[in-house]
Amino acid sequence: MPWEETPNEQDVAKMAEDPWGSGSAPRRQTPRKSNASKPVNIESERNRRAGGGGGNGRPPQNNGNEFEDIARNAADQAGSILKRLGSGGVSFVIGLLFILWGATGIYQVGETERAVKTTFGQFAGVGQPGLNWHWPRPIGKAELIDVSQQTLEIGGGVGRNEQLIVTGDKQLVSFPIKIVWQVDAAAPEIYRFAYGNPVNVIKLAGETALRDNIGRTAALDAIGARAGQIRDQIEVDLTALISANDQPLGVRIVRVDAASTPQVPEQVQDSVRAIQQAQATALIRLEEAQQFENAQLNEAQGVAGQVFAQARQDVVRRVNVGLGEANKLRQIYNGYRQSPESTLQRLYEDARRILLSEAQIDATADELRLDQILSNLTSGGSR
Repeated sequence: MPWEETPNEQDVAKMAEDPWGSGSAPRRQTPRKSNASKPVNIESERNRRAGGGGGNGRPPQNNGNEFEDIARNAADQAGSILKRLGSGGVSFVIGLLFILWGATGIYQVGETERAVKTTFGQFAGVGQPGLNWHWPRPIGKAELIDVSQQTLEIGGGVGRNEQLIVTGDKQLVSFPIKIVWQVDAAAPEIYRFAYGNPVNVIKLAGETALRDNIGRTAALDAIGARAGQIRDQIEVDLTALISANDQPLGVRIVRVDAASTPQVPEQVQDSVRAIQQAQATALIRLEEAQQFENAQLNEAQGVAGQVFAQARQDVVRRVNVGLGEANKLRQIYNGYRQSPESTLQRLYEDARRILLSEAQIDATADELRLDQILSNLTSGGSR
């Protein structure tokens, strides 16, 4: 091929006058020299230079740097190609290289990603999911940011690496939690340009909230029934700490879950189990006592209800009797006001009849006076 040959001085002069061979006169064929170059073969080139021969009129290289030799040979061939192409060919190659360079700015953004684009180090926009283009390096850069939910575990560990926390009653517990957090998909540039490392800030804030809540709780409560409440409070405190940061981090706390079961050190686990068993037994006894108390109280309330109902009925009966007697007296009084003599006579007769019945007097003589009847009742005599 033409570019695989090394032109002589006459050919170079000819191409300088008419680089594309457009002249009317036919090109004069010149015999090729025997030292015309062939495609580079690394192995043959190494063997040739090891034999001490030099190519293209250059002295042999004694430093043994094969990479420099190959690069120099490639540069010679590239120079020969550019001479043959001329100025128009150089522009075409430069344009082609520019197009290829611009094509490297095409990139793919996943559904759970956002691309933070910068131009000369300055923020230039956010790339959404799908195919995107931005100026490639060194002018621009597109950095992919994961906006899916991520987790960060603290407060756990095993063995010597176990993270123990001092409780409110001066005991030690491990309280592993898993912080679920997420980059704000609407503004990933805040996370990208946040001061420091946002993940470290979340970790430090989580450890602060964890130690603060455990430090105000008894050990048995922390590893027992209050564990869920503690995690909920840690989530609230962690969110508040991140929001109070001087520089926004561009993240939000989704939730705080349990990474594993809270525990005390292995050396005191047996004692803690015994205490927990005693507490469970005490709770059972307390529940039984509460049930007995409720049963007795219900029974007493039932008896009291019955007595109260009977008393109320008796009160109602007595009130009704009293009202009846009052009505009778009111009628007698009204009759006395209208006819005193007849009313007194009727009362006298009623009293006489009642006394005769109580004295068990068989006689029915009307001539017996009231004073005689009263005398018989007083002396206890009877007829």
